[in-house]
Order: sequence, then C-alpha cells, then structure tokens
Amino acid sequence: MFVKDCMPCIGLGYYGEDAGDACQTCQGSGKIELEGTRTDYQSCWLCCGTGYGGISVRSACRTCMGTGLYALDCNPRNDQKQNGAKWPSWLVFAP
Repeated sequence: MFVKDCMPCIGLGYYGEDAGDACQTCQGSGKIELEGTRTDYQSCWLCCGTGYGGISVRSACRTCMGTGLYALDCNPRNDQKQNGAKWPSWLVFAP
C-alpha cells in the first residue's frame, strides 16, 4: 500500500479556508491510501490526475473517484457497475 495526498483538497482535508468544510474525497484526512505500489497506477485520463472533474474541486472525478489515479489492471468505468459500490474496490481510505 502507498499513501498519497488527496488531490481535490491538496492534502489539507478541507476546502478553502474553512476547516469545517471537510473534503468528500478523503473524508477530511488529507490522505488517500491505495493498494499496491505507485507503478500499479496511472494518471486518470479524464481529469488528468487532478482528482476533480470540471471547475469545482468539490466535484470529484467520476472515473478515479477523486484520487487522480486508477489501477492499470482495472477498468474504472466498469468497476462501479460490477460491484455496485460507491468507491472502486482498489481504493482504501487512510485512517
């Protein structure tokens, strides 16, 4: 496993200057823990690794779920459909 800074909140755990406005992607921790190693992932093709789609950082990218990365051995579009889960199976949140 490896830990990386959350892209939408830039590792702070919250948006902007309001610490009470917790980041939805990392659940306020500022870190995201992913299984495997960094070489098992590539930058998200939709958000170009930023973790958010569009103008607002509050709207996490639907392809990578805000991580900015996705596993090389999975298709992130189909992962949600097959599992019925909100988050891809390869995403684990840091405590």
